[in-house]
Amino acid sequence: MNGAGAGGVGITEQIWTELMEQGMDETAAKKRIFTMDSRGVVTTDRELEPYKHKFAKDPATLSWLKTPADNTMENVILNEKITVLIGTSGQPGCFDQAIVNAMMQNSDRPVILPLSNPTTNTEALPKDLYQWTDGNAWWPRDLRLPRYPITASHTASDR
Repeated sequence: MNGAGAGGVGITEQIWTELMEQGMDETAAKKRIFTMDSRGVVTTDRELEPYKHKFAKDPATLSWLKTPADNTMENVILNEKITVLIGTSGQPGCFDQAIVNAMMQNSDRPVILPLSNPTTNTEALPKDLYQWTDGNAWWPRDLRLPRYPITASHTASDR
């Protein structure tokens, strides 16, 4: 989850709940979830708003996180093998080609959901996701974003 504000953490809670309903225990489900804010992955060694504590990671368990400079979205994706990326950050364009390429290293079909409103604040545009992944990423069909012509064979619902 890129965007650890109240909305992003609320979505994260729903994902965590669903993972447990699908049979994962609480600890295993929590280990699979990473929340990121403007300072990178949310960690327990920082002063945090109360709602961020639940999904904060102990930095001692993140072997790749040696300095604050290591705490980038790209490093989180590559080192934690992230395959689903949800954006609620309101940071336009933060899911750039380097981020999408990192996602493609972990999955042939990553799920990338830029959800921020308004359109001018969305993390990525469908045309860019399509071009950078040769149509292989899954992203939402969003009526508020500019239409991008794709064939039926390139939509998530058809795969």
